[in-house]
Amino acid sequence: MESYLMLCRSIEDSPTSEVGGYSVFSSLSSRFTEKDVPDLFSHDDSGLRPISVSRLYRMPEEKNDISAFFGTDDKPLRRGDMFGFRVAFLREGLSRPFFDHFGEKPLFLGKGQFFQPLDVLGPGFHPLCRKTSPDELRNSGFNAFRLSFLSPTGFSRNGLQIPVPIPELVFKSLLKKWQSFVSSGEWNGVESSFGSVRMEKFSLQSQPVWLKKQSVFRGCLGYCEYSFHHLDSEVRRAVSALSLFSFFGGVGYKTAQGMGQVFPEALG
Repeated sequence: MESYLMLCRSIEDSPTSEVGGYSVFSSLSSRFTEKDVPDLFSHDDSGLRPISVSRLYRMPEEKNDISAFFGTDDKPLRRGDMFGFRVAFLREGLSRPFFDHFGEKPLFLGKGQFFQPLDVLGPGFHPLCRKTSPDELRNSGFNAFRLSFLSPTGFSRNGLQIPVPIPELVFKSLLKKWQSFVSSGEWNGVESSFGSVRMEKFSLQSQPVWLKKQSVFRGCLGYCEYSFHHLDSEVRRAVSALSLFSFFGGVGYKTAQGMGQVFPEALG
């Protein structure tokens, strides 16, 4: 599992710098289709993708200020402005073909919005760029986490949109991705205990996202603290690993289109 920041510079002026996650996803998907390479954005039978992508954000002056990277931006777009988007790979070996075929061609992300790729920040060069292994996550051994939802995060249940990160939905979402892309069948049965994970503290606000014209997905921003020290050892092991996994896989729906970007922090 790896995550990177793709840095780019605006080529033209535009009245707005707002670029949604769907625009980034669509541009990247078209880019690799044109190069006649396997579609890195294809999904498995579950509808999940082995990659998560943020929307395009203006690069803050202080690189360690993660909240600034994911903050709102109402400034006009000016030629030469620096932006970036985050991409994380859940399956071993995916990053190499991505970078081999990404190329230097400008990204077209909307009317009057062209961006020239400049550089890539890899693991260790930014707080949003990391690399880990499944065993490292399995052996993490924490009993409580704060998950900060840096981009709107929501879930689907029985055909309804649920814009609240209740434990059952959060960890079922993560387990589904883990079993799809990391280890099939691992931790079967533990999901029945996810409803017993405690929400200790939270600060959330609703935030809808229009991914395409007249297509709105509801989510939330903020943070929630979860504790699970009272659960049995195997469930604790799973929830600790999945909490850290959220950094790469994202949480909820549309994580390849900018939603569900999460920053986990162990507590205690």
